[in-house]
Amino acid sequence: MNTQQSVVYVGSGESQWQDALDGLAEPSALPGVRIEKMQNAKKAVKYLRKNPQTAVIIVVFCSSDIAAIEYLSKSIRDAMHNQTVRIMVCAEDTDTAGIRLVRELGVNAVLMPGQDHKDRLLSQVSAELHTNALMSGTQVRHQAETDMLSAIARFSRLEMKLSACLAELVQSTGLLTGASMVNVIMARRNGLLKRSSLIYQAEGVDASEWLSQDQEPISPQLLTVVEEARLQLRVQADDPELIAASKAMGCEIAGRFIYPLRSFGRTMCLVECWLPADGLKLVSVDLVRLIEKSSEQFSLLFERKQADSELKRQYKRLKFTLDELSTTQNALYHSEKLASLGQLAAGIAHEINNPVAYVMGNFNPLNEYVDSMTKMLDLHSQFVSLIDESDVSVGSELRQQIDKVGTDLDMDYVMEDVRSLVSDSKDGLVRVREIIVNLNEFARQDSVDIAPTDLNASIEGTLKVLKGELHQRIEIQLSLGELPLVSCQAGLINQVLLNVIKNGAQSMADHGVIKISSKVESDYVVVRVRDSGSGIPPDVLEKIFDPFFTTKPVGEGTGLGLSLCHGIVERHHGVLEVSETSAEGTEFRLALPIDSVNKHSERQAA
Repeated sequence: MNTQQSVVYVGSGESQWQDALDGLAEPSALPGVRIEKMQNAKKAVKYLRKNPQTAVIIVVFCSSDIAAIEYLSKSIRDAMHNQTVRIMVCAEDTDTAGIRLVRELGVNAVLMPGQDHKDRLLSQVSAELHTNALMSGTQVRHQAETDMLSAIARFSRLEMKLSACLAELVQSTGLLTGASMVNVIMARRNGLLKRSSLIYQAEGVDASEWLSQDQEPISPQLLTVVEEARLQLRVQADDPELIAASKAMGCEIAGRFIYPLRSFGRTMCLVECWLPADGLKLVSVDLVRLIEKSSEQFSLLFERKQADSELKRQYKRLKFTLDELSTTQNALYHSEKLASLGQLAAGIAHEINNPVAYVMGNFNPLNEYVDSMTKMLDLHSQFVSLIDESDVSVGSELRQQIDKVGTDLDMDYVMEDVRSLVSDSKDGLVRVREIIVNLNEFARQDSVDIAPTDLNASIEGTLKVLKGELHQRIEIQLSLGELPLVSCQAGLINQVLLNVIKNGAQSMADHGVIKISSKVESDYVVVRVRDSGSGIPPDVLEKIFDPFFTTKPVGEGTGLGLSLCHGIVERHHGVLEVSETSAEGTEFRLALPIDSVNKHSERQAA
């Protein structure tokens, strides 16, 4: 705003205005104003393009030079869109028609020939310089206001960073208030100030010494702005801070303009404007309202940006927590599965021990029977040899020994019992093989792949694996209907069936009955498992699918079995529920949707 003004006059040759034009170049005529002379309008336009801050253009005009005036005016007003430069015409004649034409072309002032050329020209040029300064200042302030609002709008659209928006806000505040300097003060919680590097300085002002004072105790006025969060203007002539600022900046500071920027109810910084005497004239009610509204809008946008950042952090934290919960859920699922497999292993070990025990027990009598048969075979060999030698007396004695040994060893029973022992051992080994085969079949179905599955086969396979768990005390009654294949993860559904059947068995202390049925209901395959236990109390029923809830003694259950089963069925878009419970028992209902795989097979068969 303090850019040096310049005056350009256009003319060639002698003119009655020449002395007056030469007088403008005298140092005492227009102090601080640069005077430039151009020979014609084209050179003047070229100069103005390079120096748009030119304040006044003076044209010495004759009625015959109307084309030059028209070129100059159109180039400046239309082509360059420059409305601040003042165009003056010094007329050489009194052709009133030409003067009217000049005025229609946007000339700001016309001086007619007459006496006192020098005084009239100097007076008019001074007035035009003043008008240009006012118009330039107004244009600069309008542009600053536009830049301020534009920066806030861009910041709201996330097209500008916080630091850049704050810098634009400070720059625009300095231009709007005519401040010599504007700086940002960070208000710390420990009662100290820190001046930011985001600084606006007017031309000709050096605030480096002032800015070297990095920290200072917060003054009472600043404390008021921080605590009350309202704009303040201070203009006391004897204010020591204004006097110190004037000395530091090398110019007279007449006022101090401060407003806060807040975030979530707390003042995060202050914008401090140091105003010269001319700047105080620019501080109006409208300007204060504009700055207050802009600062409020900036604060709201900053809060929104902080809220967005916090939301992103919360989202990342929740996503991390969700991943951890998913990992934990998988770990708990495998833990529960391992616990179930451990119990199964114990039952299967018991089942294997029974046939293995009597197979092992059969080997002792088999060894004795082999010794007896060996002894008999030796005697028979001797007897056959004697017959060949025809020694009748020795043969008769050996025959008696064979009969006696045969009677003592009860060879008829030995031969019969050997067959029985071999048959029993074979049956025991077949049972061991069946247990291993069933376990392998159950294990092979533990797959994460979705495939068409026969639920009846899954039920039968699960019962074979649970045979050791059920022992002889649980009677299984099956009523399996004809079922279509359903697409599912067979291993997971086997786990559900195993847990439901095992829980039913565990609900009966002594002997009991488990009824298992299957059929098609609408678009679902439904499996019902009903036990003859004591039922589930109402206060327990509403919690049975909750994680870690269990009615078993400590160390006998994790409370995850039914919870994980419920989750598995939900992932298959099915239903696992207690359809009935009473003192006579409980019925679980498992429903899985019939997948499109089966429908596709039916269409192919048709």
